[in-house]
Amino acid sequence: MTPIPDIDIDLRWAQTRYDSSYDDRGAERPIRLEKTEGYVIIEGKPYPAREIVEAMAQSGYTQLKAVGDSLIFGNRRITPIFKSRQERAMASLCHGSLAYCCPLSKRCADRDRSLEMLGLTQDDYQRLKAESHTHFIDASRGLSSQEDYEPREDLGQRSANRPSTGGDYSSDDYRGDFETLDRSMQSSRPSPVQAQGQDRWSAGQGYSLEQQESPFSEGRTAGPFNDDREEDYRGDQRRPVTRDKSSSTACRSCSGDSVEGLGSLFAQGELSPFAEDKRTEEPKRSFCFSCGRSLREGTRVCPYCGSSR
Repeated sequence: MTPIPDIDIDLRWAQTRYDSSYDDRGAERPIRLEKTEGYVIIEGKPYPAREIVEAMAQSGYTQLKAVGDSLIFGNRRITPIFKSRQERAMASLCHGSLAYCCPLSKRCADRDRSLEMLGLTQDDYQRLKAESHTHFIDASRGLSSQEDYEPREDLGQRSANRPSTGGDYSSDDYRGDFETLDRSMQSSRPSPVQAQGQDRWSAGQGYSLEQQESPFSEGRTAGPFNDDREEDYRGDQRRPVTRDKSSSTACRSCSGDSVEGLGSLFAQGELSPFAEDKRTEEPKRSFCFSCGRSLREGTRVCPYCGSSR
């Protein structure tokens, strides 16, 4: 804390309110501090007049000191009138700004309180300090203007849907922004390997549907479970199929790729819904109501107990 050598106090705006009925007796009674209004300008900074008058009345003759933007009257600390919380946070520091404050390696309660009021973290404070150090180095090399060492915005962090006019973006290359957007849209599209897998799946589905629909073609009147019809159907599969160019270009299932998955099983006839393996059929059986033994279908007299069904 250093004393103020030459202090300029302007008390023109400090006044005390009284009722009009006591104007003639204003000099006969003491000043009421709770009705003192206005402000006092000291070195270009406005201070509340009520607090200054009250501090002077309580402390008497005392040394006036200045700590940053604050005034010290004895044990009383008076801060100037601020227009925003940012100014109040800066005024609470020793040098009136975070730019002149100590680093994080030293403990400073005023600095931590100011950072909390401004909503900044210690990482933000350290980054701003590093940027100011870089500005000093650049200024020593001749980059004195602010535009020379102003941090440039990364092209990848900019967005393409922003206004094309403006003082800050008048010299940017917008073609790079749209190229970045185009690359991101292309990355969301399926790769050629995935597209080939989808084509094969659709080809297998179309081939299986063709196998299911072929038994109902015209000229076949046999039943669905007839062996002769099954042999004809398999013989038709082995015959070469001729198709016109228009149908081959319009249908994906006509490609020469090998059929995989369920389509291969349908092609081999193992999963055909019209083929039934009679070798797996078991003879139908019944049982005797008297002894409960199983009998062949059609047996009228039980060979075990002799009862008729």
